[in-house]
Amino acid sequence: MRLALRWSEDDEEIILPIPEEGVVSIGRGDDCDVVLSDATVSRQHAEIYTRDGVTYIRHISATNPTYLNGEIMVGEKRLNLGDELWFPVRLVHVTAINWPSMHERRTSPSP
Repeated sequence: MRLALRWSEDDEEIILPIPEEGVVSIGRGDDCDVVLSDATVSRQHAEIYTRDGVTYIRHISATNPTYLNGEIMVGEKRLNLGDELWFPVRLVHVTAINWPSMHERRTSPSP
């Protein structure tokens, strides 16, 4: 089981698996992995990443808040299944998906 981000956009549900390596960037900038097009979202608003098997969110905006479970975030927090992230214009849920880990993908037998 892996964590994923889930949100709705234009009446469509979007699910983005959180990678075991690397960073998921969230913000208004076109170079972000999750683009939230609104002036109340910073160009580089937050980052989600996994370290030692634990998933974290880091709030990086100097001007616009990120909320984790209804509380304003400061710095870095651990993400857990069922958490709710609120950016000024979007509610994002932390959910679970059945997605093979990198190890499982590498060791799966070939057909």
